[in-house]
Amino acid sequence: MVQTRAAQRTLRPFATVRRQRRVIDFAALDATTVSDGDVLEATGSCQVAAGVNTDHEASRSGMTIAVS
Repeated sequence: MVQTRAAQRTLRPFATVRRQRRVIDFAALDATTVSDGDVLEATGSCQVAAGVNTDHEASRSGMTIAVS
């Protein structure tokens, strides 16, 4: 199962390293689509553009196992 959410705010470049935490809420998983033992992990990516310069970043959560 894949859920996709988009951030509704434009990222702007900083003059220094970005340390701002980005949080995007996901809806609770439907219990009928998740089974005991399923491994769950969230991944995210973003793009920041300033003129002709573009930077990409990716991050992932720790893994967790679904149990009922």
